[in-house]
Amino acid sequence: KQMNMYNPFNTTACTSQSQRMNEAQQHLIKAFVRLIAKKDGRKQRWVGTKTDLLEMAHLAYTFSSVRDEQGRPATFVCTNFHLSIPRNPNALVNRAMRRKNAKQAPLLERYCHLLFEKGIKEPLRTWLAV
Repeated sequence: KQMNMYNPFNTTACTSQSQRMNEAQQHLIKAFVRLIAKKDGRKQRWVGTKTDLLEMAHLAYTFSSVRDEQGRPATFVCTNFHLSIPRNPNALVNRAMRRKNAKQAPLLERYCHLLFEKGIKEPLRTWLAV
């Protein structure tokens, strides 16, 4: 007998792809802002690509106000995860957001897939190691 698992993120109320993408974007931004605000002493290591990290930072920066103590844009997240800051973060993010090849879908599409299709409640954790 096949077990039917209930997935709270896979509802008929959220049927359109653009609606799902908008909800995934809001979910990602909130999760990312919580992540960079954490100061619990636990070291977290970014295991995703630097491009994915900067794309997340860009989304959070664009749709909320993610800035450091001096008001600088969100590139400080690289140092939070012990990564070097790229020479031109904007160019990297712009290239990332235009990704449309078979090797790597845009970050938000992958996040949306994990959230709604796979039912992962905190997809951001797939890019982290503690």
